[in-house]
Amino acid sequence: MPTPGNGAQGGLLNLEYRKGKIAKGVTGSLTLGVDPDATHEGTDL
Repeated sequence: MPTPGNGAQGGLLNLEYRKGKIAKGVTGSLTLGVDPDATHEGTDL
């Protein structure tokens, strides 16, 4: 999944809240990408 590398501006971190009522809470979502060709053998430190 290509990303522009600019974090929240690129849509990786999305925060939603009601204007003027941020004290009531924030809902967030994080978009992650996985390299399907990468492997991890558990030997890295």
